[in-house]
Amino acid sequence: MLGILLGDLLANPHIDGNLLCHGLCSPAMLKKYITGQKKPEKLLGDALWQRAGKSMEKFEIFLEQDEYILAKERTKIQLLIRHGALSEAENAIQKYQTLKGGNSQLHIQFLCLQRAEIYRRNRESYQRQMKNLRSGMAQTLPDHILTTGTLHPHLLGTLELLLISRYAFLLEEQKPEKAALWYERLISYLTEPADSGISRDLADKRRLLPPLYYHQALRFTAIENKGAALYALNQGIKLLQELQGFEGMFIRMMELKIKLLQNFSNPVPQQEISCLEVLSQEMAEYHAANLENIYPDYPERNIFNVNNMLRERRIAYKITEENMADQMDCDLRTLKDIEKGKRMPQSRTKIKFFQIFNLSTWKYCGTVSTRTYSFYRKCTEIIKYNYERDHKKAWEIYQEIAKTLKTEDRINQQFLKYWNTVLSYSSGKTQKNQYRTDLLGILLETLPNQSIASGQCSLTRYERKILEDLAWDMDAKDSDGIGDMLYTQYSKFKEDESLGCLFPEYYMSLAYCCARFAMLKHDFEESERILEDALRQIRFLQNDFRLDCLHIQRFLLEINKLKAQGQLPASNNRKNFRWIRYAYAISKLYRPDTIITTNIEKYLIKYWKDTKEILNCL
Repeated sequence: MLGILLGDLLANPHIDGNLLCHGLCSPAMLKKYITGQKKPEKLLGDALWQRAGKSMEKFEIFLEQDEYILAKERTKIQLLIRHGALSEAENAIQKYQTLKGGNSQLHIQFLCLQRAEIYRRNRESYQRQMKNLRSGMAQTLPDHILTTGTLHPHLLGTLELLLISRYAFLLEEQKPEKAALWYERLISYLTEPADSGISRDLADKRRLLPPLYYHQALRFTAIENKGAALYALNQGIKLLQELQGFEGMFIRMMELKIKLLQNFSNPVPQQEISCLEVLSQEMAEYHAANLENIYPDYPERNIFNVNNMLRERRIAYKITEENMADQMDCDLRTLKDIEKGKRMPQSRTKIKFFQIFNLSTWKYCGTVSTRTYSFYRKCTEIIKYNYERDHKKAWEIYQEIAKTLKTEDRINQQFLKYWNTVLSYSSGKTQKNQYRTDLLGILLETLPNQSIASGQCSLTRYERKILEDLAWDMDAKDSDGIGDMLYTQYSKFKEDESLGCLFPEYYMSLAYCCARFAMLKHDFEESERILEDALRQIRFLQNDFRLDCLHIQRFLLEINKLKAQGQLPASNNRKNFRWIRYAYAISKLYRPDTIITTNIEKYLIKYWKDTKEILNCL
């Protein structure tokens, strides 16, 4: 699917295919990727797509063993750095270079980015840091980019932009005026459409721009240009509120903004000051070690191991190895080698495997299967309008997409069934019982049952969505057999931290649902363990999407525990209410969400007849 969509983007006469592949592959090879004759290696596919201005986060990516091992090792290296285990991270980098494919140009570029962060934290010499950054950029970029400082008309991928940004940050140590010019060039490159007509996806802007705006604001502050500094801070803060992934950077930018305003005797809303104080308290309680993690690393999401999936699905379906080999038209030894990762399945064998289990056959699988990129934006709009409860608008977009999708493709079938079910329920056309029955029916098309064996499977996009939806509001008496599957999925993620990085939103949703389910069964100790683990882990995943929900659940757990013990205080004990204050401040300032803040206020008024004392200046 990636090649087809690249072809759609290259139909734009302003996009130069030679610039797109420069330093990455030949134009002839690019043509083979577009026509499907060849499939690009993961980092190469990333780079081509990102140079076209698009984010890889739209795709689920199905990799064979060798590529998957490299992807998992990249995740491990970044996790070690986030945890501050810098010596272990350096050892992991050296190991990575010995793996098959781990020493090619884009992989060297990735490793140089990781060493940039290690060297920064270790306060290595300016010369050593600069040499590493130049080595990384030289893998795919022409020399004149640094000598002339000209980014246009070049097309740049995320790795390249992250390295150039680090180059600019480092220049600040010895050449601050030159660094300021680079901030301006990079911000202009990311925010203004190029002559090619390429405009970068918002996901990449949210990730790349905030550190640039922060450093630009520091430079403007140093030369006492208050207005320009505040403008840069406001731009970065807005993007961080949308991204929900770097609370440490958000706090730094807000502190600088408030300091600037106060220094020039400008009024600062007390609510902003109070919410920021609460956010700082929350960071100190749960995420103090994460204050160093202010810069984005290389994002890799939604990655699957085809070899593992074959074994997991075969076991879930209770198919013997002999029967599976017969169905896939291969001998038993070949099947065993594929499942163990000793052998890569041929394309014909792989396609057969996906078809047997009713899965999409694409290596890069999007929300829908289409030859037109614009459909992805429409799919995102359905989620947005459904969350905002504008069900009429969500239905209109869904029906517009449904008219043109080819229904023979498995991913399109899942999209149509899933969203028809969700929108029918959210708009009040179906009742809860029918909604759950319909969701289970869709899930049974790709998984044989809701069991521990099914829970061991790596779940695809709509399987994860359905499990989340079913678990989100289930009660202790009506779990529909989802409980075992839910806990098995959660345990799988707990055993392998890198899985949480590959599927951060899903992992936090699992934690929320498992904690809630345990609380409903009055297993308060288990619920507390899950929530505390999640609240301490979430920042290392660079994804704060469920942060306020986790704090709300932590508050409800404490209240239910005290209630069960007959100790629920009549007065507003500040210690017991800190989690609801965290959630409120997060939803008020960090990731503004009036739906959540309104629900918190209604809850406190209903049960405590109060919001002022509990929320106190928030």
